[in-house]
This record gives sequence, structure tokens and C-alpha cells, in this order.
Amino acid sequence: MKKKVTNRKNYIIDGQLVNSITSIIGILLVIIIIIDQKANHKTGFITDEGSQKLAILIKLIFLVITLYSLELNYESYQLSKITHQDTSSLKLQIGASYLSVIVDLIGLYVVLTNYNHTNLQISEIENNF
Repeated sequence: MKKKVTNRKNYIIDGQLVNSITSIIGILLVIIIIIDQKANHKTGFITDEGSQKLAILIKLIFLVITLYSLELNYESYQLSKITHQDTSSLKLQIGASYLSVIVDLIGLYVVLTNYNHTNLQISEIENNF
């Protein structure tokens, strides 16, 4: 039993590390889009279509991170129940994770519905100006 609990704890900690590293990669990609957008697309290094594809990739990365966080929160909740710890804060974290999944799905939907092959503008993706 103790080994099983230790394995589950390690799984959760490893998952949090993977999520953190993946979040950093996603943030770096967002920074690349912002820098390219700031260049006003005159000297930008990413095409408009490339920016849109990158924006979709970013939204998918953050959706996967959020779904994995939901799983890790649920795993923490189950572990806390097994070890007879207070689970009230973990229930709140699970609820927040569900809300985050909804937010990420809406963000992905917006990017996908604004994807336009004829008039490619990053402003359609991230900013309304």
C-alpha cells in the first residue's frame, strides 16, 4: 500500500513538472507571435498563415495542459481520500480545472472559427486591433 501511494505521489509530481515545462514552451510560442505582431508584419518573420497555425497549436497545447491538470487534480483527490486527508480544497481545484477546460475550449473555438485562408491577419487571432 505504501509503495502504491509513493508511486501515485511521484506520478502527480512528475505530471506537474511536465505541465510546467509544457506551459513554458506555450508561453514562448505566444511571445514569438507577439514579437512578430509588434514587427507590424513588414519585417515580421512569420507569415500570416504561419501565425494562425501557431496560434492554433498554442491553444491546443494549453488545452492539453488543462486536461492533464484536471487529471492530476483528480489523482490528488483520490490519493487524499486513500490517505484520509482533507479533500475540500482539492474539490475546488477540480472544479476550477473544469472551468479552465471550458475557457480553453472557447479560446480554441474562437481561433478555429476566425481562421481565414484568404485574409490572414494575426489580429484575427489574438488582438482586435
